[in-house]
Amino acid sequence: MRRSIGWTAIGMLATAVGSGACGGGGSGTSCPPFAQIVGGSFSRTADRLSWTLEVAEMPATLTFNQADVPEFILEYDWGVDLDSDRNGQTDLRVAVRHARESGAEITTGDILSVASADLWTVAGPVSSTSGSIDASITGNTFLLEVDAAEDPGLALVTERGQSTWTTFHEFGPGLGDQCRDQLR
Repeated sequence: MRRSIGWTAIGMLATAVGSGACGGGGSGTSCPPFAQIVGGSFSRTADRLSWTLEVAEMPATLTFNQADVPEFILEYDWGVDLDSDRNGQTDLRVAVRHARESGAEITTGDILSVASADLWTVAGPVSSTSGSIDASITGNTFLLEVDAAEDPGLALVTERGQSTWTTFHEFGPGLGDQCRDQLR
């Protein structure tokens, strides 16, 4: 099943236009520890690709559908952008993410019980789900795994240099009320 995600384009546009890197978020605040990347790795077997994404600190629970975040805007994102065809552009993405839902009540929960874990096809500012991934969290480290059969482009992902680890957090209504971090 493919889902086109309009909020992804909006959230990513807001990210590109108004956010700073962690430690320098648009409104002068730094990213919380759960969005500060401290490490990442890549491995591949013949039929399975795996990435770890380590953050500074991971709380047991987070608050989702925060009142200050506009509806349909990406609220949390931990993922790896992939350049499968080596043209300098992201074309696939493995990620655990959550967007503020319309009319949803504020919820507190563990990340994997609330957020979605998916493989995404990326075409410029538009993304759509194109497969599923397995995601787990141990301590401060996400493990994102996908079978190579989920997308033909995954056959071309063979080395760490094709991956960029990213985090994103939206915490308010303004373009500056967000932060992101990146590791190449």
